[in-house]
Amino acid sequence: MAVQQGGHSPPCTDGAGRCPPEDVGGIPGYEDLRRLLAAPLEDGHAETLDWLGIEHAREFDPAQFSVEHANAAIAGILTARSA
Repeated sequence: MAVQQGGHSPPCTDGAGRCPPEDVGGIPGYEDLRRLLAAPLEDGHAETLDWLGIEHAREFDPAQFSVEHANAAIAGILTARSA
């Protein structure tokens, strides 16, 4: 993404779905994570909750998306790169 003159990037205006957590193992790892969160009796469910730092699977909504959070993340990356 190119930074526009004045240090501002084009804003995110829309999106869908939560991005996978860092180090989840790509698309297959994210699919496993979602499967484990949906299956409380399956081996690995409790470990997945611990890894995410949450108490209940309902705290992780894969459909969640926030334009504000996306723009804040973009701004943080651009700030770090310019430092």
